[in-house]
Amino acid sequence: MRTGYTPGNWQATLRAAIEAAERETSPSEGSIPARLRAQRTSGLERESIELLAHVQIPMLALRTRYPRILNRLARLRHDRRQFDAEIATLLGRRRPQRLGFPPEVRAELLQLRIVAMGWAGGAR
Repeated sequence: MRTGYTPGNWQATLRAAIEAAERETSPSEGSIPARLRAQRTSGLERESIELLAHVQIPMLALRTRYPRILNRLARLRHDRRQFDAEIATLLGRRRPQRLGFPPEVRAELLQLRIVAMGWAGGAR
């Protein structure tokens, strides 16, 4: 899927992607498990949007394919130790039951980890 991403319009692209995802998934469509899954992963939380605006990284793959993970990381960003531990867990081998993330998602997690190293005092 092409998003029309250019360095100057990533916030507009993010807003459009969120709105498109909300339009595509209606709670009244599909089977009961599909409806429950749609409710659980219906999009990005306010903290995630603030995190994306703060770090200035569009993170297209992470926010579209794994919004719940981005939401969890955004909630943890004020506690640097937990944030680092969560990213290490997601990137590490402590998840033997999982196949791992696609390369583009792993790259975005690594970018986020690098940007987070620059946060003063672990806050933000």
